[in-house]
Amino acid sequence: MASERKSNTMIAKTLGVSRPTVIHWRTSFIEKGLPGLEDVPKPGRPAVVSNDIIQDIILSTMTKPNHATHWSTRIMAKEKGVSHMAVHRIWKSEFGSIGKAHLQPHRTKTFPNLDPADKYSNDPDLVPKTIDIVGLYLNPPDDALVLSADEKSQIQALSRT
Repeated sequence: MASERKSNTMIAKTLGVSRPTVIHWRTSFIEKGLPGLEDVPKPGRPAVVSNDIIQDIILSTMTKPNHATHWSTRIMAKEKGVSHMAVHRIWKSEFGSIGKAHLQPHRTKTFPNLDPADKYSNDPDLVPKTIDIVGLYLNPPDDALVLSADEKSQIQALSRT
């Protein structure tokens, strides 16, 4: 867009970034060429919890703990060697691009009349599938309409878990 003589303001508006960001990109490109546009390490504390640990915690949440009726953030944290706040953030999905999962293993009212063992998925690919689906909703392809449908016909989704 800069080669087409578009203004910094127009470029920023088109790309959904701030004008200072566009100015920074253009300056870096003039000084360093294409390598000037590569991402540089970001400031701040590096992530403490890896994606593998996040997936492990999410999968473990789908099971019942050995010596309790349900998982709490502190029980899970002790089991996985992370802080209880890390578990809380993972259950709320405040850790990245996955979005809001709202895992609430302590709330049995959301699963009426079910044995606790029956209320969780036993699909080993649950976490990757969930990440893909939530990612699709959060960042749909250009000019796409994203719809969701229940996979079982003639069954009211509200009447079952």
